[in-house]
Amino acid sequence: MTTHYENQRPRTFRDLDPEARMRELASLQTELNKPEPMTHIRLSEWASLSSDRTALLRGGVWGGIHWSKTLGRPQTPSITDGFTIVHEFWKHAFVDAGGGDIRDNGRYLVQSAPSVWDATKTSGEYRVGFFFFAGGGGINPNRLTVKLAPVLWENLGHMRAGYRQLNPLGYLPFRNLGEGVVIPDFEVQHVPYHLERYIQPLGPRLDLT
Repeated sequence: MTTHYENQRPRTFRDLDPEARMRELASLQTELNKPEPMTHIRLSEWASLSSDRTALLRGGVWGGIHWSKTLGRPQTPSITDGFTIVHEFWKHAFVDAGGGDIRDNGRYLVQSAPSVWDATKTSGEYRVGFFFFAGGGGINPNRLTVKLAPVLWENLGHMRAGYRQLNPLGYLPFRNLGEGVVIPDFEVQHVPYHLERYIQPLGPRLDLT
């Protein structure tokens, strides 16, 4: 029996029949295979051509990580293993604190691992793409954390001494009301070590009294 709520709620990818889902996923993959990163404009233009595409994208979140090939790559079977990508959703737990106050003792819970793939399309850069479905409702109930995984990278002899670092270093919590979200790419950057030089005065030590 179809309820009034089911008639009113927006369609999602779960409402698509298998044929429509496979068709639109194949079309979306064609978009993702293009060299340039996904943007809100490209995503909106693609979704505007079909109500099935709009349903497929509802709550979807896209993002990526890119870096210059001069920085090398993780020494893992796939470059995707060089990163940890975690999506969390805030689970509310409201309690009566007395005096008419309500307190939220909720916490973030880790969600299913995002889909991650090698999205390298150019000769000068590596890129990793990721996708997941965000939870809706509330203020900033989603949180995405992207980090460098504890794995070895290629040691390129021509690189200056330093270390690799993601920019930005994480991602603030965000909310989703059913729209498709495109998160600007994270970038792996090289941070050189800085050698500080201190000039020591010559001559006898002067003691201040």
